[in-house]
Amino acid sequence: MSLRYLVQGLVARGVDVAVAMVEPNVMVRAMYEGDGARVFDTPEIPLYRHTTAGWAHLGDPRACLYQINAHAKASRGLRVLEALVGELQPDIVHLNSVTLAIMARALSAAPTPVVWHVRESPVVGYLGIRRRMLRRWLETYADEVIFLSESDRTAWVDGRRGIVVPNVVPARTAPSAEAIRATRAEFGAGDGDRLVAYVGGYQEIKGIFPLVAAVRSLLPDHPRLRILAPGMTLSRPTSWKARLARRVMPAIGLARDYERAATIVEAEGASHAFLRRPFVQDVLPVLAAAEFLVFPSTRPHFARPVVEAATVGRAAVGSRLGGVSDLIEDGRTGLLVRPDDPKALADAMRLLLDNPARAAAMGLAAAELARTRFDADAQVDRVMRIYSDVISRRRASSGCRPAA
Repeated sequence: MSLRYLVQGLVARGVDVAVAMVEPNVMVRAMYEGDGARVFDTPEIPLYRHTTAGWAHLGDPRACLYQINAHAKASRGLRVLEALVGELQPDIVHLNSVTLAIMARALSAAPTPVVWHVRESPVVGYLGIRRRMLRRWLETYADEVIFLSESDRTAWVDGRRGIVVPNVVPARTAPSAEAIRATRAEFGAGDGDRLVAYVGGYQEIKGIFPLVAAVRSLLPDHPRLRILAPGMTLSRPTSWKARLARRVMPAIGLARDYERAATIVEAEGASHAFLRRPFVQDVLPVLAAAEFLVFPSTRPHFARPVVEAATVGRAAVGSRLGGVSDLIEDGRTGLLVRPDDPKALADAMRLLLDNPARAAAMGLAAAELARTRFDADAQVDRVMRIYSDVISRRRASSGCRPAA
């Protein structure tokens, strides 16, 4: 969604945008095409999945097999990307994730300049070999690097290079009272329910496990507490392999996050408190229907829902981590709590549930912060200036005269 907002802004400024989808998806394709971008399916391009937010455990056979396969098809993926770049002749290749590290290295010698948009935070763990490798690549294999926060820039490259541009979150008209009522009805919320929004699905990194524990502890005092949870209704694969994996993997301790989380939600007496729906493209009515947002992430990353909640005047309870703490002014626009601490999370949620007026005042302050720090037009203009600077530097270094 963050890339989508950037694409919308670029297209509005007359930029011809082509999106290469490494993981083809019909719904996402329609979304980008509806925004005016051309879309190309490129499943041959490998992702370096060990880079995403938390390292994939080296003892996880699925992760290791995936990575072996990714390296095995790297040469083919590079040929596909080179062919696409040759066909389109773009002014810029914009790599949208640190997971594209293999392609960043391969493209470094290409004539087309590369802007590498790092949307993930590094994580301390294991021996640090992968982290040091990625740091070196970020310092070497791109004409420019964009980070989402100063804390990310410091953590990745010690502030030695790169530009900070927060995720684009376009300003929009707040959802109408009718839209909010429709959202409440769609989720099955009752008139007396106390609604809190959670936009993280079953992902461990988004904090689903401490959230379930916190909700369970809050229910005795707040029996009408309900969590609006888009993205928590999943369509599971039905092939025999998928069915077998769902039976076997949990038994040997390798259940996926959503399988573990779904089991806990059902088993710990909190199931009725989670009003679950499929993924929604427009999350603003969901946020506006809630009293505040909870974003209890367990590892650092940019919490776009915090900014989206602010745009509709909603405060947020989030983890005191890099990325999240860049977006919440503790005690003014929301509350920060220790990560992976269900008691601290429950205490912060209780404070806002018991003081609706304070939650509303924090929401107003959050809206003002969003207007001043996260204006979408300003952020897209910054990206456009980065593109222009990179193109000019490339032309100057190659001895070409810059275009007028």
